[in-house]
Amino acid sequence: MDLNKLRTFLKNDQITQKVLDIPLPIFAREDTYCRGLAGLEKFITRSVAWASHESFSHKDHAWPFKWIWQLDVTPKIKIFLWQMLHNALPMRGVLVQRGMLIDPTCPLCMNNIESNDHLFWECPSIKRVWRLALQHKWLQLPGIHDGL
Repeated sequence: MDLNKLRTFLKNDQITQKVLDIPLPIFAREDTYCRGLAGLEKFITRSVAWASHESFSHKDHAWPFKWIWQLDVTPKIKIFLWQMLHNALPMRGVLVQRGMLIDPTCPLCMNNIESNDHLFWECPSIKRVWRLALQHKWLQLPGIHDGL
């Protein structure tokens, strides 16, 4: 970063420092432009929520996991599943992609980046938990034996 150019254009050391303090993501991501749906100058959360709801109401954009909301389980399990399917759980890999400066490595196996798939299926430690659950008949799920 060219500090002299920043100081030339910003002409304010406090603002320059704030720009310098912005954490840069570790993984390369393409820049995007975002504006509010209520108008070019205004961002209203409500308008974004309604627009996202409308985008899922069309048949060609139907969300395939609506079944979650019909499950006979507690609301927190439904929300957990929703977050998992939207890649919104605070996994280390996701947090790093969103700009947090943390180690993305799985704390259980210390081998791979912690992600939904890794934490729930691929991690050797989790595979042991699944095996124990099946051996002790805590779970009886057909087909889950594959790869354990």
